[in-house]
Amino acid sequence: MPEDVKGLLEVMLYYGSGPNQQDSAKEEELKTGTTRSAFTAPYEHLSRWTCFLGFKALQQIYQYLKSERQIRWKALVSATSRYRSYIPLYTRHGPTPVISSYHALFLELRFLYHFFPRAELAIMLAEVHTHASFQHSQYGTLSQPMYRAYSSLRHGFRRLEPNPLTSEFRELKEYLLNSCHRTHGLRFELQEIYSVFIKSKLPNPYRDWIDIFAGLTSLGAEVDEERLLLWHGTPLDSLLGILDLGLQIRRKGASWTGTMFGNGIYFADASSKSATFCKHRVWDGEAVLLLCEVDVGKRRIRSQGSMQKGHEVIEASYGHSRCIEGLGRSGPARWKEVGWEMGGEPGGTMGVVKMVSTWIFWLFAVDCCENSSVFAN
Repeated sequence: MPEDVKGLLEVMLYYGSGPNQQDSAKEEELKTGTTRSAFTAPYEHLSRWTCFLGFKALQQIYQYLKSERQIRWKALVSATSRYRSYIPLYTRHGPTPVISSYHALFLELRFLYHFFPRAELAIMLAEVHTHASFQHSQYGTLSQPMYRAYSSLRHGFRRLEPNPLTSEFRELKEYLLNSCHRTHGLRFELQEIYSVFIKSKLPNPYRDWIDIFAGLTSLGAEVDEERLLLWHGTPLDSLLGILDLGLQIRRKGASWTGTMFGNGIYFADASSKSATFCKHRVWDGEAVLLLCEVDVGKRRIRSQGSMQKGHEVIEASYGHSRCIEGLGRSGPARWKEVGWEMGGEPGGTMGVVKMVSTWIFWLFAVDCCENSSVFAN
């Protein structure tokens, strides 16, 4: 596995796996004025019932690991979090690791056996040891959870070489920094840029969407298509799910709150606007922003105020409009065509996708949005 891919995976899988537990531990230290290490935690106070619940969680992890199917990392993270809710692990530095290998599972089982010496635990310990020994004899090493996690994702990614001489890297960096507005009180320091793509031979609905419009255009039909590069902010612990399933609109019947234009996927032409949704303070300022190619359509609805049921308005247009653009105090003065061939499939081509070129400050009587944003349904 390339080191750049491994590096981002480590951030997603480990650093983003359990910050809340660390925060609560730090808060407890501040309140009591004491520090606690893994060796002084009061494990002797664990009840037999708690140990049993922890054992059941480890059983589920074991089923995931020995399954011949690809492991979904989100399931491992969820099972590990459930186990840690019963059997806590305090780490002074760094995140709580995910139990993702036979070796890690064996250590947890052996630890739990000291407090809960049951035959079921001993049998499972022996089975895990057998599986690990066989794996080591076959491949010379234990399984690599990083590779298994990456192979289970629908989307792959590769790091863009930080070469300021290439138009792609230079313009993407300028777009990030120049669309950071002071009104949001944020300051960026670019670390790395990654290109995200759907892995080969997997279904690609966006490619089908583009091909349909290309066919209509060739027949001389007027097509409502406008493809823009827009920002999407998300917490670090949600990034893995996005790389697995893509950006998803909440299904019908699911509850949703706090959305200005209703149920949908939200994008912005200001990087700082999207960054406010990354919860960067939870991860010591670390954040990931997605820059997405979005077909917003030329006939999108423009609004200076909120529209709590905007998704119903879009549905009522019967395909005439598919997005709502919220107008704020500032927004792009001009858009320009992307000047490079985007490597991801399907990827925008030169002269088709647009990105922000210059900005302008707008004044409205009603200040309902901090920046211009786009809501897509």
